[in-house]
Amino acid sequence: MIQNKLIYFSSKSQFEREKQNVSPTSIVFVGDAGAIWTHHTWFCDNCNKCKGFYLSITELQTAYPKPEIGDWAIVVVSSGWKFGDPFPITFGGGDSQLVIAVCAQEKEWTITNVTY
Repeated sequence: MIQNKLIYFSSKSQFEREKQNVSPTSIVFVGDAGAIWTHHTWFCDNCNKCKGFYLSITELQTAYPKPEIGDWAIVVVSSGWKFGDPFPITFGGGDSQLVIAVCAQEKEWTITNVTY
């Protein structure tokens, strides 16, 4: 079982054949579908709202300072990061985590509590 990895498949049919070997905690990029799958969910089937992968929220905000509602990205947050209410979560031990950032209000990025 492939767990907690970033994985690329060139086609959706290739991914469907191998899906039983991929943990839902992995993030799968599917080339021909332009889609990302994780936690048993297709986050986009056309990915026009996906802004990609960033090493920090600051990097994402610099790349897309005025996101539109529905935009999202995968972001690395480091230890010590705290989510605000309603999900007070603190990462510890010097580990970094991958999380989903979304734009729920025009021109504003929000880090979600979805971690990998």
